[in-house]
Amino acid sequence: MHTGVNTGVVLTSETVLDGKQTGPLGDTINVAARLQSMAETGQILVGPETRHSIEATFNLDDIGLHDLKGKGEPMPVARVRSIASRNVTPARRQGRFVGRDTELSLLRDELERARNGTPAFVAISGEAGSGKTRLVDEFRTRVASDVTWLEGRAYPFAQNIPYYAITDLISNSLGIDEADSAETVRAKLEQGIAAIVENSSEILPPLLQLYDIEGSQGSSIDREAYRGRLLQSLRTLVQTLAGRGTLVVCLQDLHWADPSTVDLLRQFAAEQLASTMTLYNYRPEFLFHEGGIREIRLTELSDRDTRELTESLLDASNVPNELVTFLEQRTGGNPFFMEEIVNRLIENHILARNGEGWMLTGEFNTTTVPTTIRGVIAARIDRLDAGRRRILQEASVIGREFLFTILSQVSGGDATLADGLAALESAGLIRKRDVDPDLEYLFKHALTQEVAY
Repeated sequence: MHTGVNTGVVLTSETVLDGKQTGPLGDTINVAARLQSMAETGQILVGPETRHSIEATFNLDDIGLHDLKGKGEPMPVARVRSIASRNVTPARRQGRFVGRDTELSLLRDELERARNGTPAFVAISGEAGSGKTRLVDEFRTRVASDVTWLEGRAYPFAQNIPYYAITDLISNSLGIDEADSAETVRAKLEQGIAAIVENSSEILPPLLQLYDIEGSQGSSIDREAYRGRLLQSLRTLVQTLAGRGTLVVCLQDLHWADPSTVDLLRQFAAEQLASTMTLYNYRPEFLFHEGGIREIRLTELSDRDTRELTESLLDASNVPNELVTFLEQRTGGNPFFMEEIVNRLIENHILARNGEGWMLTGEFNTTTVPTTIRGVIAARIDRLDAGRRRILQEASVIGREFLFTILSQVSGGDATLADGLAALESAGLIRKRDVDPDLEYLFKHALTQEVAY
C-alpha cells in the first residue's frame, strides 16, 4: 500500500479502490487526484469504495457530498481520523417509540382498573417485529416505580419443556440463574417464597418440582393433580403480592409456549384476581381463546408514522422521499424491519449524510436490501467475522437471555469471548441486562436470536 503525506487515496499494486474498477484507469486516478487536492496537509480523504474496505480498521468522519471534476454526481467523502479499536463497531441507530400512543394509553387504562382493585387482563398480538416487546418495555418504564412487576418468557427451544415460561417467571423473580446448583436453587426458592408467603410449606413443593429438585414429591403426583397444585401455588403468590400493592404479571412470546403452560395460563386467566394486571404478548397465529381478555392488535405503522420513525432514525427532518416510499412498500409498516433496512443502507453507504440531511447514493436491489426481515438479519449475521458469528450462534442456543458464565462453558472458555460480546453489543445485536450477581446479556430482538438459532 502506498500513501502520501497529503494524499486522499489508498492504492495497491493490483487495484484502485476509489472509483470504478471496470472503468478507465485514467478516470479512477483523476478521482484520486481530486481527493488528494481537497485534502489538507496531513489529512487522508477517501471515497465510498475505499471507505467500505477500511472502515473496520479506521475511525472515519463524514464530511458530506462534494462535486469532483469529471464526476457526474456529487460523491460522499470521508476523512480518516485514527486507527480504530479492533472491538469497535459502528453504532446502530434505533428510532423513537412511534405510532403506538393509543395502545400505550389502553395499557395505562387497564392498569388503572387494577389499581382500583378490578382484575385487568390484556393481550398484545402482532407479527414479528411489529413492536410487541417494545410496547411492553415502554409501558414498564412508565409504571415500574409504583407496581410490582413479575415477568417470564417462552422460548423456541423450550416448546417441549413443560411449564418453562412459568419457571422463567419464578427464576426472574427470585434471582435463580441457570448456573445455580440444585442446592442453591432450593435455598433461593425456600427463602424467596418464605419472604412472600407466611406459611410456604403448601405451595413450595410444586415449585420445587418445576426445577426437578430432589424431594419435591412431584413424580408421585399425576399430571392433572400436579397442574392443580401448581395453579394453587401461583394463585397464592399472586394474591399475596397483589395484597401489598398493584401487581403486573407479564408473560411474553406465548406463541412458543408448551401446551402445559398454555393450559395452565387459561385456567389462571379465569381466576380474575383483584389488583392484578395480567399482560401477555404473542404472534397472531397463537390463539388463546379465553374470555375477559382485552386484546390489542398491533397493525402496521401508517405512512405518517413511517416518515416520523425514519426521521428519528436519521435524526433529521429532511429525509429522502424515495427512502420513505421504499420503506412503506418494502416493510409493510413493520418498525423493526425499517430500522434494520435503514442501518443496512447506511452500512453499505447507499444512504449517506449530506450536510444536515441525508441522500441516497445508490439504488435499492435485493443485494443491498434483502426482501424479508429474516433475510436482513441473516445478512447482518453473515457479515460478522467467524469468531463473532460463532459466539452469537452459541448464545442463541442458550436463549434470548444468557449468562456470561454459561456461554463461557459452552464456548470452551474462549479467551476472546469478552471482546466478541463487546463487539456484538456495539453492533446492536445484544445488550447487557444485569451485571449483579452474574453478567447477563439479552438479544435485543427475539427475531435476531431466532434467526441465529
